[in-house]
Amino acid sequence: RAGQVLAVALEALASEDGGDEAKTHALFTLRDLAQCAPHAFAPHAAMALPRILDALSGDAAGGGVPVSGEVALSAGDALEGVVEALTPGAAMRALCPHVGRGGAAPVRCLGGVIARMEPETLMRSTPELIPGLVEAFNSPSADVRKAVVDTLVSMYDSLGDWLLPQLSGLSPAQQKLVTIYINRAMEKNGGGGGKVAAKAGAMSVGDASRRPLAPRHQ
Repeated sequence: RAGQVLAVALEALASEDGGDEAKTHALFTLRDLAQCAPHAFAPHAAMALPRILDALSGDAAGGGVPVSGEVALSAGDALEGVVEALTPGAAMRALCPHVGRGGAAPVRCLGGVIARMEPETLMRSTPELIPGLVEAFNSPSADVRKAVVDTLVSMYDSLGDWLLPQLSGLSPAQQKLVTIYINRAMEKNGGGGGKVAAKAGAMSVGDASRRPLAPRHQ
């Protein structure tokens, strides 16, 4: 039945003839379905998320047909609700294909997913995460770039210095920016060095042998 409800909601969302009210109800249906029946919804998440992201970016019906601010606002609420209802693994798999070209929203949602992941799981997932984040970091949108920085800081908070060599795809200027924000977060949080570093006995934040992305203090 979850598949039937999903199909009806997606059809209403994609219809050019449907009004804003129908699209808004369709988005709320997707959100409520995910929250009330997350296990039934999870197999369909990869189909539903692109439609929600289209509504969020103002192209719910495709073909450049804009949507209203009300629909876009409802889409943002639906996206957050759907991602929160899914397990971290399912949410990450659904979001990753859209991180590099889906605007700031999927990147921000990915940051929330990362905060729910165990460090070891996140470490294994970096090959899927990093390419999209690097692509998004090159976006002309300042909102997207800031969302990427916040997400990378969240990853560093979990993985510590292990993460740094994985970010070699960033430009020197991007590496320096990420380092600045990591510094700020560390100072705010009392200098924590990441959960993996603490658990595995890896390099601590103050270790002179660590390999920062860029000089930590200019």
